[in-house]
Amino acid sequence: MSSADAIRLLEERLDIRLVYMDLDMPRSRKGIEIAAAIRKRWPPIEIILTAAYFTRDSVHLPERTEFYPKPINRDEIVDAMRRLVNRSAA
Repeated sequence: MSSADAIRLLEERLDIRLVYMDLDMPRSRKGIEIAAAIRKRWPPIEIILTAAYFTRDSVHLPERTEFYPKPINRDEIVDAMRRLVNRSAA
């Protein structure tokens, strides 16, 4: 999915509460730019970012964005997703 596809999906679907994406997005805007656009345009959506070549300290994360380096720990990501979705539902 391209960044344009992702934005189009967010425009069409009002039920999306969480976005999980890689900072390295080929053929499109950088993941961090997309995350910033999501935070600005859809503030309630929770964001989880991952990357192999970045660290939490090497990028400016939008507010309420969580970062997990690769290789990811599946259980850690699932736990974060549950926590964030529960937080946004409260």
